[in-house]
Amino acid sequence: MTNIISQVESAFNAQGSNEPIDAIRRAVRDEAFTHIKTLGIPNRKMEAWKYTPVDRILDRGYTIPLTAVGDLTDEQLDKHLIPDLDAHFIVTLNGRIDQLRSNIGHLPGGVIISSIEHAASNYPALVAGHLGKYARSEHDAFVAMNAAISKSGLFIYVPANVELAQPIHIVHLSDASDATVVQTRSLIVMDEGSRATIVETQSDTGRGLTFANNVLECALDRHAFLDHYALQRFTSKGSVINTLYAYQKESSVFDTHTITLSGATIRNQPTIHPDAEHCTSHMYGVVMGSGEMHVDNHTLVDHAKPNCESNELYKTILSGRSTGIFNGKVFVRRDAQQTNAYQSNKSVVLSDDAKMYSKPELEIYADDVKCSHGATTGKLDTEAMFYLQARGLSKPDAQRLLLMAFVGDVIDAIRPAAVKSYVLDRVSELI
Repeated sequence: MTNIISQVESAFNAQGSNEPIDAIRRAVRDEAFTHIKTLGIPNRKMEAWKYTPVDRILDRGYTIPLTAVGDLTDEQLDKHLIPDLDAHFIVTLNGRIDQLRSNIGHLPGGVIISSIEHAASNYPALVAGHLGKYARSEHDAFVAMNAAISKSGLFIYVPANVELAQPIHIVHLSDASDATVVQTRSLIVMDEGSRATIVETQSDTGRGLTFANNVLECALDRHAFLDHYALQRFTSKGSVINTLYAYQKESSVFDTHTITLSGATIRNQPTIHPDAEHCTSHMYGVVMGSGEMHVDNHTLVDHAKPNCESNELYKTILSGRSTGIFNGKVFVRRDAQQTNAYQSNKSVVLSDDAKMYSKPELEIYADDVKCSHGATTGKLDTEAMFYLQARGLSKPDAQRLLLMAFVGDVIDAIRPAAVKSYVLDRVSELI
């Protein structure tokens, strides 16, 4: 893994000679690079990485390309589209916007969808006020790696009191013929009273081994509403560390839904920080683990101010030799009185070789709160299986019916009808 550190250094040192860098991104990169050697690569002695050995991801001969790589055919792209989803459509290939295959369409006045470098040059105050301010490089080695050497990125801005009637559908694709590290960076800024739905599809083409190091920062001003979806459908050659940080101001609402359908090693790191009164936050997750998949959901809700509410619900189904991890923490600071925070993780293990590790946590320093957490892991209810089979269902059909009901409440929380239908179809195929 020291090879990765040396490659980060080479990529960082070469970046100025390969392409111009604006002052805003250079400041973020320079700060991030100072933290990489200090932080080092996480290891299993660290509590946060106890069940996810990083060498499972990195010890596979990956390289960090100094120039843009990847090629995409229409046929490869078609596999990642969501049927009947009427949306502003963006494709990023290895972290860069693919202008040829994106179709943003007509946007309401003031809405910006562009590369981060374009936004930094044309709207410097917007970018400088948010880029790197939430996902901090001094706290996480993979955030630092992304900030230090990401070559481009996606910027979305929704101005005050503007509602996007159509979702924004972003297809993040990793593609390489050799084992390659891909850095994907995104920044979403929601101004006061704005509303939007963001649907991310994260995947790879399967040509070669890829490790996607994704970082998404979301900033929500007062009364803003952002409904976010991450649909993860990687091949057995695709791994990802997916870091999301959402910062909320007064009376804003942030929902995030993470649907993990396939892949090699996947770690999701969503953090929500309600930093004003009357914020509402929701985290939903579905994991469909099979084969040798390793899926780690490591979540944090950091309540800093009073009168806020958060709800967290993750469901996991494991088969084969797959491994699932849920480590969810709700942190309630001393000033966050009248906080309501609920967390639940439920898992079904279908094979003797599958493993599930669940660790819900509450850390509370306020005394006037309502907080709860819970976790259950087990097999399918034998009595329910018997009941359904006694009424004529085959064993596979009975199992499918129970498992679809098990994840049903999470899928029901998906708002766009086309996205819900797509997830239902993909989950049904895997059960």
